[in-house]
Amino acid sequence: MVVNKRTAIALLTLVLLNACRSKISVPVNHGEPALIMASTITGNTHNAIPLINKKYNNKPRLAALVNIPDYCDTMQSFTIKQDAAVQVYGVGELVRPLAQVRAPYFLKNDDLEFFFHPSQNDHRNYLFTAVEGFMGTSGAKKSAITFSKKIDSTNHTAEFLISIPWNELGTQPKEGVEMDFDFAVGDNDDGIRQEGKIGWHTGTDPLVDHIYNYGKLRLTAKKDLSSQQDCIYSKYKTTDTLCWDNIPATAIEKVIAGEVKDKYDCGALLRSCWDKKNLYFLVRVYDFFIQYERRYISKEKVSTLKTLCDYGYIEDDKGRIVWAMSAMNTIHAGGCVKNRLADTVISLKAGTYTLKYSSDESHAYGHWDADPPLTPFYGIVLYQAN
Repeated sequence: MVVNKRTAIALLTLVLLNACRSKISVPVNHGEPALIMASTITGNTHNAIPLINKKYNNKPRLAALVNIPDYCDTMQSFTIKQDAAVQVYGVGELVRPLAQVRAPYFLKNDDLEFFFHPSQNDHRNYLFTAVEGFMGTSGAKKSAITFSKKIDSTNHTAEFLISIPWNELGTQPKEGVEMDFDFAVGDNDDGIRQEGKIGWHTGTDPLVDHIYNYGKLRLTAKKDLSSQQDCIYSKYKTTDTLCWDNIPATAIEKVIAGEVKDKYDCGALLRSCWDKKNLYFLVRVYDFFIQYERRYISKEKVSTLKTLCDYGYIEDDKGRIVWAMSAMNTIHAGGCVKNRLADTVISLKAGTYTLKYSSDESHAYGHWDADPPLTPFYGIVLYQAN
């Protein structure tokens, strides 16, 4: 059988695609990097964003894995003769849970969020998590703020007791004082994102949208209290014990971000009292997924979470990953929300490395299941930056 050039190319392409769909590693150009210029990289020509800096137009690539199809693992080795800065351009795809929320909610834990406004340009935000307690705020002394918890896994509830010294809040406590105040609860059910958030007074998320819509927290010594829509009463503590049963609870149920199915998915009751030294809060949270420790995202855990299902990464000559694309070092790449773009400079020591790219079974070059990214290629490209 005589096979012409066009048929041979078609057969080779089919073999490579089949190899990728079987998740077989496809080595690409091991050894010396291809001397292909940036201007020759093509792929998605539909309104492509100007990704690669023009200064690389006439420079060879260190390595490149471009226009990667679905369900494929591919690689290319490269060598750096001396320590160098390396420009990375990478395009990939978010995992499904992260594609369903805005980027500020990536890798965020369950939390309690207290918002105070003691003066015109002074917004003080206090964040707490069930595992680490107080997470800090500008100028606050962590040792001065107390936090305790009681978890009831059987009834899917948790109680948190918090005290904040008045000198941290910039307010002098006395009967009748009103403070601008708000409160929110972030909900993480799957260990990779905050998929929802509820709040008391605001209709949007102050931490993300930077729009504050405060209600009032009023200090009182009255015995009989009633809750109001725009005001939470904080009752004066006359003894050393905290008598929470005599303080009306304010229900926190308004969804201000993401998705919360109902008050059993995420809901809260808030109570407050005060004395001359501290402002106290008792928060009871209803959360169907109450196992805080199991799904908590620690700093150590961040590096182990898979946040992209199509991504590039670099290994050294011992097989250790020295850099990888992730949800946290990429931005939106245009097209559908799950398209992500890395545009960064990293430092590499002299040595031999392997550039790798892995894609899953959907949404890749030539097999898009949603709007493709607005980039001139799909994959990863490296240039020496200095």
